Amino acid sequence: MTFKYLTDMNLWSLFLSVPSFLLFFSGSGNIVPSASLKFNFQNLSIQNFRISTLEPNQRNPEKSRCNRLINEGIKGKIILQKGNFMPGPDAKPKLGIGVKREIGFFELTREEQTEAGKSSGFYKKIKTKKIMRACSDKNGCFIAKLKPGKYSMLVKEEGQWYANSFGPNNEISEVEVKDGEVLVVEFKISHGAAF
Repeated sequence: MTFKYLTDMNLWSLFLSVPSFLLFFSGSGNIVPSASLKFNFQNLSIQNFRISTLEPNQRNPEKSRCNRLINEGIKGKIILQKGNFMPGPDAKPKLGIGVKREIGFFELTREEQTEAGKSSGFYKKIKTKKIMRACSDKNGCFIAKLKPGKYSMLVKEEGQWYANSFGPNNEISEVEVKDGEVLVVEFKISHGAAF
């Protein structure tokens, strides 16, 4: 049988904490009230106990990037959409799943400032300056502390940069950070989905 305690606790502190209610196992595996125990430890079979504590990463779990706070910049999720997203009477709504990806924030970039990739939305090369690189976690969450300004946000997908949003002057995936604000975005990787 396993007992789990949230704090480090040795057998003595466990024994002394609630002596009137404490039950121990005898060597035969029978439950013996603590009042009937003799303090020569003959009735106490330590092999029947396994007191375990939480691992360090369980005590202080790392905060998800979805929950981290920043004062200025961009935060959000990278969502992968694959398969059939077509609406229908029997179709259940699909949202996609959060994924881990590299994210690049570039100076606001137009399509003519890139080298085209393998298909629409993919780019072999971005010719403008990369301002910041970030990564989303396994749930797709990311944060990027960026100064106020306009940027193009792309993700690394299958070895190339990817985006599927364009402005009126061919600006690629424009995002804008305003002074003292945090922009929340949901970036969808949808090249493998049918709508």
